[in-house]
Amino acid sequence: MGNETNVYFGNGSIQRLSSIIVKEKPKKILLVRGNSSFKLFQPLLDKIIDNSYFDFQVRESTISLESSLKGVDYYIRKKCDLIIAIGGGSVIDMAKLISIFPSQKQKNKDLLDSQFRLSPRLNKLIAIPTTSGSGSESTHFAVIYKNNKKYSISHSSLIPDYAIIDPELTYTLSHYQTAISGMDAFCQSIESFWSKNATDESRLYSQKAIRLILNNIEYSVLDPNSSNRYAMSKGAHYAGKAINISKTTAAHAFSYPLTKLYGIPHGYAVALSISKFYRINGQDNSQSIIMNKLNSLLETETCLEAESKINSIITNIGLNTKLPENINYENEVERIIKYVNLDRLNNNPVEITVDDLKTVFKSLCQ
Repeated sequence: MGNETNVYFGNGSIQRLSSIIVKEKPKKILLVRGNSSFKLFQPLLDKIIDNSYFDFQVRESTISLESSLKGVDYYIRKKCDLIIAIGGGSVIDMAKLISIFPSQKQKNKDLLDSQFRLSPRLNKLIAIPTTSGSGSESTHFAVIYKNNKKYSISHSSLIPDYAIIDPELTYTLSHYQTAISGMDAFCQSIESFWSKNATDESRLYSQKAIRLILNNIEYSVLDPNSSNRYAMSKGAHYAGKAINISKTTAAHAFSYPLTKLYGIPHGYAVALSISKFYRINGQDNSQSIIMNKLNSLLETETCLEAESKINSIITNIGLNTKLPENINYENEVERIIKYVNLDRLNNNPVEITVDDLKTVFKSLCQ
């Protein structure tokens, strides 16, 4: 498998699925999908692919090793050779894991061990996002958890062969889902810009994403229409292309325990701390050039203004900037620190200490 994706973008692009299947001539198709949201798309999908698929439902917002192995077992038993993922980031990540795990020689318990080099997948993979958030259709990694710890499976062949990005599939998103997925994409675009691994190419994608999302996220939540839905789909795709190169940083690293331990949706969990890490990065003089460029992209003069603007956007789209009241700082701080993802934390341009993490967590507790 190569790592170049054929991207079909635009309203009605879901119809391209039919010609892709004709081209690929699969023997058996595995459809990886979510729950309630999929019911809205099922009649359309059944018509396009003529009901001829096996169906694997993703029931969790964070993918565990155990659930992914159930998917792998189902895929093998049904002798599938093409996988279609339709849904949000978790659904697409699940499809990626099901696509690559069968071609590995190591035992199940060793799949997350970084000392083993993964072999390429041996099937075809089509990703159809139904949110404007994760950008997973553009990336070569998938998130998976084991014992509350987050791992990132990474391989060039995890990039899907085809990505169908049809903004019309996001029309049925609730205000809340639009808000949290939009903030995921917004945070990705900011983090990819300041990431240690950023390149000229990734920053070009980041800039495009920031401009599109900044100008449309509030409207897409409060007054959604075809124009701002289109812009958010495009912005999320660019943000995905950016993090595919740069990877995410401190805000994402900090978000994973919030999601796994407290069930806070991923995009919301990232949004909670992004302005805090913006302040930390902005206080380091060595980052002044990058942070000044970011301030300009956010149409602000200073990092303090940018921090305030980000928090205003979060509030305007109906999200809280604090953790739920039942989360107590003293009781939870050590557990949070334990599960912060070090890989993503180390991509941050400024070193984040344990004291920094404690300060961020304390500022989020009411």
